[in-house]
Amino acid sequence: MSMLLFERFSYVLLAPEEVAAIAKLASVDLNSLSQLLMKDIPFGSKRYIMYSKSVSDEVIDKLNHEIIKSSMNNSLIGIV
Repeated sequence: MSMLLFERFSYVLLAPEEVAAIAKLASVDLNSLSQLLMKDIPFGSKRYIMYSKSVSDEVIDKLNHEIIKSSMNNSLIGIV
């Protein structure tokens, strides 16, 4: 989102329910952005994560665990 402020690109499509959290992570004031709300966007969206063959099952299991945990907490994922 900060790249948007620095005009590296003109717009970004985000799920409405994610805008505030992403802005907070990027330390961006939402008042500095223009938003166009599209009425036909359904709540939520599917996310797909693709891995190369070199990613271990251990890493994939850790990510899956964090995704499940974050969906139960209704929060963004933070993996260290």
